[in-house]
Amino acid sequence: HDRILRMLQVVNDQLVVEEKGLHSIEKFLVARRIMYWQVYLHKTVLSAELMAKHIVTLLRREKASKRSGFLAPELEYFFSHTVGLEYFKNNFEDVLPHFEKLDDVSIDYSIKQLQLYPSGPLQFLTFNLMNRILHKLQWSDSPIEAKVMEETVNKCAAQYGWTPDEARKVIWEGSESNAIYNRDTDEIQILTKDQVIKPFSSFLETPISIALNRKFFICYPRKNRARNHSAEA
Repeated sequence: HDRILRMLQVVNDQLVVEEKGLHSIEKFLVARRIMYWQVYLHKTVLSAELMAKHIVTLLRREKASKRSGFLAPELEYFFSHTVGLEYFKNNFEDVLPHFEKLDDVSIDYSIKQLQLYPSGPLQFLTFNLMNRILHKLQWSDSPIEAKVMEETVNKCAAQYGWTPDEARKVIWEGSESNAIYNRDTDEIQILTKDQVIKPFSSFLETPISIALNRKFFICYPRKNRARNHSAEA
């Protein structure tokens, strides 16, 4: 990135990169592509993220009286109030103390407490997340078929003695994409040695994968790995 910065110029009010920085840009985009699929969207990372996200979703559906005692007070505040921008502005003095206290410790404490929640999908997810019994995630180049989703739901329901509706709360499908480089809306401009400005893509002798790349996934509990904390207790 240091070399790219040194190669930047402004020509005719347009930001350009000197041709000498061409290979640095190409290496930067290749590295970015690798980081997306091997780090940012790694199966383990995405699985844990989905579990945490759906814990929040399930909590929002629970009554405040049922959640009582399980969440840190500063976190419960944001579940009990719809805090949008206007609400924050109009109730600044009330919201700010809770916002300042809300941090990773608040989240960790709440998830630990929720391991003792009445048995069901919410207790299942919090216990497994805290004990790193993460869901299995499978990628697909095409959308997950309804038949595959239904079979997975039925297997999960049979394994844990749940209804299909309960099983659907811990099985998710979706897609992820990485727009490493969008040549249609924000093409990088290269200043050639002849002082001519050309788009970066016109210099690629061996095209790298810089287009929008989308993959589909299904995420579900690993067979025979999850444990029911409530039953053990």
